[in-house]
Amino acid sequence: MNTRVAFALVIVAAAVLAPAADIKWRKSPEAAFKEAKRSGKIVMIDFYADWCGPCKEMDRTTFSDAKVQRMMGSVVALKVDIDQNSRFADKYKVEGIPYIAFVNADGKVLGDFTGYRDADDFLDIAKGIVDKNGRYESAKKALAKNPNDHEAKALVAASHADSGNIKEALELLEEVEAAGYQGKELTTMYF
Repeated sequence: MNTRVAFALVIVAAAVLAPAADIKWRKSPEAAFKEAKRSGKIVMIDFYADWCGPCKEMDRTTFSDAKVQRMMGSVVALKVDIDQNSRFADKYKVEGIPYIAFVNADGKVLGDFTGYRDADDFLDIAKGIVDKNGRYESAKKALAKNPNDHEAKALVAASHADSGNIKEALELLEEVEAAGYQGKELTTMYF
C-alpha cells in the first residue's frame, strides 16, 4: 500500500473514531443568532420543557450519541425552554415538543420537525437540512462573484422555490433559460 493511501486511511479512521465533544448548548437566542451571523452557521433550536418525557429521552439518547454530537459542531445549538421563553416559542409557532427547528441567522426556518427522533433519524433530517443550506450559501456567493453563473442561479432559484418564493425562483430560472444554459437537468432536478 502506498504512503498516501495509508495516510488517508489513518486520517479517515481518526475522524470516525475521534471522541465526540459534548454539545455546546446556548441558552440565549440573542447570543446564538449573533454567533450564527459571525460564523455563517445555521442555528438548531431545540424547543423543550422540563416536564416533557420525549424531550428528556432525546437528551438521554439522541443528543448523547457520538455521531450526533460530531454533526452538531456544524451548527449553533440553542435550547429553549418553552415555559421560560414562551414569546420566542410563539414566534416559531411551537405546537408540540420536542420541536426542532433549523433556522438561518435571520431566524428564517430552513427545516423542522416535531417529536422524538432517534440518532439515525435525527441525523438523516439534520444532515439534509445543513447540506442543502450549505449548497445554497455557496451558490449565493458564487452568484455574487459572477452574475452569469447559471448553475449557481439554478441552485439559488431552487432554494427560493423551497422557501415559497416562487416569483423570485421563476425570474432566476427564466434568466437561466434565456441564456441558453445547457445544464437544464439541474433546474428540473430541484422541481
